[in-house]
Amino acid sequence: MADYDVIIRDARIVDGVNKEHVGDIGVKKGYVRDTGKIEGDAERVIDATGLYALPGFIDPHSHGDWGFAWYPNCESAVIQGCTTVVAGQCGGSPAPLNKFVRAPGVLGNQVYAKHPYLYHGPSLLPLDEVNEMMREKYGWTIDYRTMAEYFELIEDQGISINYVPLVGHGTIRVHVMGEDYKREAKQAEIDSMKELIHQAMKEGCHGLSAGLDYDPDVFASKDEMNQCVSSLREYDGIYVPHWRRTGRRRDVKMGSYSAEPIQGIIEVIETARVTGVRMNIAHLAPGWNRVPPMTPEIGKTVGLETLKPIDEAISEGLDINFDVIPWECWEPFPYLCSLHFTQWLRLLGSREKLVEWLKVQEFRQKAWDEIESGKLFQRLVINPCVNPHWAENFKIVTHSDDRFAGLTLEVAAKILETDPWNALCDLIIADPDSMGAHTDYRGIEEQMKEFFRHPLGTAGLDVGIINDRDT
Repeated sequence: MADYDVIIRDARIVDGVNKEHVGDIGVKKGYVRDTGKIEGDAERVIDATGLYALPGFIDPHSHGDWGFAWYPNCESAVIQGCTTVVAGQCGGSPAPLNKFVRAPGVLGNQVYAKHPYLYHGPSLLPLDEVNEMMREKYGWTIDYRTMAEYFELIEDQGISINYVPLVGHGTIRVHVMGEDYKREAKQAEIDSMKELIHQAMKEGCHGLSAGLDYDPDVFASKDEMNQCVSSLREYDGIYVPHWRRTGRRRDVKMGSYSAEPIQGIIEVIETARVTGVRMNIAHLAPGWNRVPPMTPEIGKTVGLETLKPIDEAISEGLDINFDVIPWECWEPFPYLCSLHFTQWLRLLGSREKLVEWLKVQEFRQKAWDEIESGKLFQRLVINPCVNPHWAENFKIVTHSDDRFAGLTLEVAAKILETDPWNALCDLIIADPDSMGAHTDYRGIEEQMKEFFRHPLGTAGLDVGIINDRDT
């Protein structure tokens, strides 16, 4: 019998403890048994010369549980070396379910076909209706109602990575309040939420998440959150809040003001202080609305000041850590017309129809009036209502006129000798298939470096599990 099942030879080993070194890895019955210079034999030998070998990555902020049932092989995580996810984030978990649910993202086209909309789709749908769509598209339905039943589904089906489950406060709030969630909860309703948290923890969840910028959690009072989080104490559970950073992402009109994000960080720290519950602050971001661009010195200072209340709480003895999105959040639109004309594309049906109307000055003004009304949410970096630098953060990635490819909208507007809005319209008319992206909405690299230097900061991807072949 061979000494090992697998030997990985001459790999560049990065184990998170020792310095990078070249060596062998011996695997037996699914476990790493030895590293270094291995003399034994194996049923399979892998030549890893010039390649890296690392332990599987743990993603502490994942939305993978929304994809497990559809994509059990979890390719989008595995190809990144991610072997464990902490999922159920931002207040959303697969269960507990009642009469109304958030429709799974894989049903986006089906939801739009049944409930056409210009600005925002329905937040909730009856579970029976969602299951009709599921049966039609996939041939199966969502039959689980509790986290325990969801775990049974996943265990029977199998998934290729490890899963650390959280229960979502938003999912629980919908279970209790249904469609009537746009208000503060009554005490009896909070008591029902607490019972569901206890049930989920006993069924195997490790903590509670919240999405305090999103429906329905954005309507939760501090008292409601404190009571619900307190339910974790007897299980040594962890609270993982998406804190109040942007406020409810609706009706952000021209000249709108929202509280500085640092107040949201202070709020969740106070919950940890009051309840005595461990906490991981989700996707930490700058605590002040400093609209890019900014100098590196300003960015560094904002990063350090954001960490200050966290460090003060840790010095008091609170058990707090945080995760940070590690990649620059340059997000594709994908088309130049995709984000600022979304409702018009839905209404007109194509980019070509939009182009015809953009030639009409009255329509251009109407489209701008819609932007000012705030009916369609835009990221801070490209939102003209709250960011005077929006055109500087709007990048033209491709365009049939090579002069503009790679430029910002601000620079393109100067070349065209017009304002950014009319420049955008003109660029779309010239090439309706032109593509764009916006800059990193987290801030700038100097801020992020301060977060990553912190001994209790870690990387969290904030992505789901998906298959790019799914249509």
